[in-house]
Amino acid sequence: MMRVALAAFAAVAIGLGNFAIPTGPAWGGPTSLSAERSRKSLGVFVAPVPPGAKGTLMLDKDRGMIVVGLVPGGLAEQAGLRKGDVLLAIDGRPVNREADLAAALSAASGSGEAVAAVSRRGQVLDIPIAF
Repeated sequence: MMRVALAAFAAVAIGLGNFAIPTGPAWGGPTSLSAERSRKSLGVFVAPVPPGAKGTLMLDKDRGMIVVGLVPGGLAEQAGLRKGDVLLAIDGRPVNREADLAAALSAASGSGEAVAAVSRRGQVLDIPIAF
């Protein structure tokens, strides 16, 4: 079951087609993320990188949060994030779980902008995001 779930998940993450995203015990499922304290929504749905997916996602190790969806017209889409990107850090703060990402967004939202480190098909990009 885990291999099937991981294969379906990996195919979605790198844009290979329309697959069901597992939400059972093998994977926690996507989460909508916003910087609640700033009342600004990033407009992104994320999920943790599952154990053992680093090769499929072209990462050096299992880390980050995978972008599994974007809100049309949201800040993430406007900044250039894409479905399948792996969000590694915001303003240098590593993001490996929802709490990390929420804390990084909360800290960054006061400045009006942040830089997201994103892995896209094996290349790490720095993408500025304006709040």
